[in-house]
Amino acid sequence: EHLRNVKVIDLVNGLEFYHHSLLNDQIKSVLSNEVIKREVLEGDKAEEARKKIAKTVSKALRAAATALRAAAKDSESAGQEKTPQTQN
Repeated sequence: EHLRNVKVIDLVNGLEFYHHSLLNDQIKSVLSNEVIKREVLEGDKAEEARKKIAKTVSKALRAAATALRAAAKDSESAGQEKTPQTQN
């Protein structure tokens, strides 16, 4: 009877440890998935990074637009030069 009680107590203690371990894992998961993510996505450094990215993208788009305009202008100029002139 005494051994049986000891085994039950050990089993309960083991389950309690397992339960606390699961809770600790859940707390770690919430911290890493929510709190840390929020800090990364909403913190001051995240805002600075968003501004830098927006500035870089804007600069690249302006450069691409300028290059396209220049290419269109060159193409237009080349087309006018190559048109055959009518002979008398």
